[in-house]
Amino acid sequence: MQAKIILGEKLYEELLAEGQLAANQVYEKIFIGNSSHYVIEETLAFVESLENKTDQEIREEIVAFANTHQ
Repeated sequence: MQAKIILGEKLYEELLAEGQLAANQVYEKIFIGNSSHYVIEETLAFVESLENKTDQEIREEIVAFANTHQ
């Protein structure tokens, strides 16, 4: 199986929250987002803390983490 990128194909899509959009655009519908800085160790520790949790606990904790790390 071969994988290749087709000219004009988007590589990924990112949803931006209010205030994360930079003033400049690449093209009409392509925007640049302002990056957020997170402590990678804190994020990794959070992910590791999810091991052995139920699906519902994981959902709740991910939402809580995302809401406190905007």
